[in-house]
Amino acid sequence: MIRSNKIIAPVFVVLLLFFSSCTEDDVVTPVTGAYVNILTPFENESFIPDSDINFRAEIVTDNDIKYENLIATWTSDKDGVIYENKLSDDGFSAFTTNNLSYDIHKITVSVKNEADSILTDAIELYNVIKLNPIEKDESKLNISWTVAGEVDFESFTLYRSLFNEGILNQEPVFTTEDITQTNYVDSEALLGKRHYYRLVLNTVSSQTIASNIETSTAGNFFRTNYPLGKIVYDEQRQKAYALVTSDSQFDSNDTGWGLLFIDLNNFSVEKRILDFFRFTDLDIGPDGNYLYLANRGNNVRKIDLNTQTFEQSYNLQRPAHRIEVGQTNRLFYHITPPSSGSTEFRVYDLSTLTDIPYQDTMTDAFRRFSHGDFEIDEFNTIFHGGSNSSDSKISKITSANDIFSLDDQWGSNDYMKDRIILNNENYHYCPVKIK
Repeated sequence: MIRSNKIIAPVFVVLLLFFSSCTEDDVVTPVTGAYVNILTPFENESFIPDSDINFRAEIVTDNDIKYENLIATWTSDKDGVIYENKLSDDGFSAFTTNNLSYDIHKITVSVKNEADSILTDAIELYNVIKLNPIEKDESKLNISWTVAGEVDFESFTLYRSLFNEGILNQEPVFTTEDITQTNYVDSEALLGKRHYYRLVLNTVSSQTIASNIETSTAGNFFRTNYPLGKIVYDEQRQKAYALVTSDSQFDSNDTGWGLLFIDLNNFSVEKRILDFFRFTDLDIGPDGNYLYLANRGNNVRKIDLNTQTFEQSYNLQRPAHRIEVGQTNRLFYHITPPSSGSTEFRVYDLSTLTDIPYQDTMTDAFRRFSHGDFEIDEFNTIFHGGSNSSDSKISKITSANDIFSLDDQWGSNDYMKDRIILNNENYHYCPVKIK
């Protein structure tokens, strides 16, 4: 018996050693005949710097293997290792990053097993050019960009559009062959319109690498929860005065009406007064100290601009929907017309507080004017544009000695908006230049 035990013991030890060497941890996952394939990004794909880039690769093999035993390492020739982890149980490696440096990158994925057998695949991608957020400079837009220092550079081309789609189908607004030129000041963007910009880097090898899209609206703006009508600018105080209105004369406004005082230094509403009156026109007097308001009625209200308070009312003989304050204390007003009719101009003497008796040299066919707007110059000459027909008239009317005379008249052949503007000593009545 003692002899028998000595024979069995070595056999037991040998079997134990055999089974311990065949544990699952010591099995090498076979990769012979397999290959790794980068699914995304695509070869030579271009990305916007700082944007998310989705990386995804798969192992392709006919063997039934445990993919989670394999480790995938992603590297950039510029940034080094950018990701490392085990494969998923269905043979994929995937991650997202936005940290690639601004450059052209060779991306390599390496998959290895327990014995360090390696499968690799590689692509090249562009993370080269980025439009920065657009900065405003009064009515101009400053467009700038960041670009990788070492690229196959030929030129930059900047595109602008009023729409988010098809920007690169527009005519370019700027082109340069200087790689150090990384900004452009757009002084021709339309005020009040949102513009979309996109930059293209053109390479010597005829590649075009497009940037991200940036957008901005030219000019400084603020929003209100009610529509604004006519606005006048006070250069002396760097303020603007605006009438609170509605989308049409037949609509109501739950917030009320009145006059806004707008601070142009910080583009904010300072004050709102007389919000129970629905005004239709306003004008600053020649001395710059008073603002006058009309509301289609017989009263014109005077506002002290230094104190921003109501001062007094003037009682006109006829209701006024448009007013202008001229030289020699003359307040000119257009009598409020009926819906489809026309009316005459009148003049009110602000020094005597009386209407001046009406006189003109015009015939009945020409002395009345339809809905619209008017401005006056330093000679108390009226420029009026009608707006209620398809053949609106634009009229120049003199008022020497308080006598109205039709000096000239043009037909616009268009339905005109009720705004007439004095700009650089020219009068414009959308879209016709009068003088």
